[in-house]
Amino acid sequence: MERLRKEMKSRPSRRQRNMALLAKMYSYAQLYPAQPDIQDYEIKKETVSSNRGGFGDCYKGTFLNSHPVAMKCLRAPAKIDTSKMIRIKMDKARVWAKLHHNHVLPLIGLYTLDSVTYMVSPWMDNGNAFDYVRTHDNVDRLSLLLQAAKGLKYLHEFEPKVIHGDIRGPNVLISAQGEACIADFGLSYTPEEAKVSYSSTWKTAGNPAWMAPELLRDNPSPRSASSDVFSYGRMILELTIGERPFHYLRHPGIYGPASKGEMPKRPEKSSSTKWLTDDVWALAENCCHPHRAHRPQMNIVVIRMRELWLINRNANRNARVTDADLFESPRSNALELEEV
Repeated sequence: MERLRKEMKSRPSRRQRNMALLAKMYSYAQLYPAQPDIQDYEIKKETVSSNRGGFGDCYKGTFLNSHPVAMKCLRAPAKIDTSKMIRIKMDKARVWAKLHHNHVLPLIGLYTLDSVTYMVSPWMDNGNAFDYVRTHDNVDRLSLLLQAAKGLKYLHEFEPKVIHGDIRGPNVLISAQGEACIADFGLSYTPEEAKVSYSSTWKTAGNPAWMAPELLRDNPSPRSASSDVFSYGRMILELTIGERPFHYLRHPGIYGPASKGEMPKRPEKSSSTKWLTDDVWALAENCCHPHRAHRPQMNIVVIRMRELWLINRNANRNARVTDADLFESPRSNALELEEV
């Protein structure tokens, strides 16, 4: 791939041929050379996405004439100067480029247009997890939460450890195959980056409904693996009931209970809350413990979420077999039981 890219730069007449080859190779490998940065002839920026992150704008583009991609640029907060913003952006890109996991959105590369640098990643057809569960009634929500947990565990066990900093449904994207991928690394950092003096605006960025109480104090603690676990616990509630944490409060009213580490009210049991079983609620409470020392690590969360997913899956299978016993022919019953 490196040779084809170099040839495109030195021999423009070969660009269309080489891009077609590169497009096929990228489809197979899902990897692209990080150096040099993506060139003008390799990508085209198209429309503005309606989705704006806390510190970035996202555009849709076309990569290698065939692959839809997301082009995310970081918007500089007022108190961060341009040079620091560039350094932060490069830090994010360097970290993101090293991450390779089925449930972490990959970085294709960087692209600069009109002095703005974009982080380019695959376009996810099914949007974000929050919108997805609200529009797909039959989706296995515990499966999505398990996949996201695996991705977050990978980040926390990576060397150096990666703190995501903004775990919530809108920052988990869903592929065309219905797989969850952690995305939006705008607030992520490694322990080395923690030594950089970011502004207080940067340190306190995020939505309080998902933030750990230690991040909401007058003198906030740095984001940590523990605060990621807290946000994941809030996301358990968000995706199982299809509502944002503290959805029953106006935005200004969220800060008080959030800063105390209070749990959102548990909704009454109904068909719309069937995914929020007592055991799932207990795991969310455990992740959202107000004292960070009492929160589990993500390897434990993955084990527990897998158990809950298996319990739910087996219960659904047993229910299908019971229905078959009542309504299907003997031949159908035998086939159903073989599958179980």
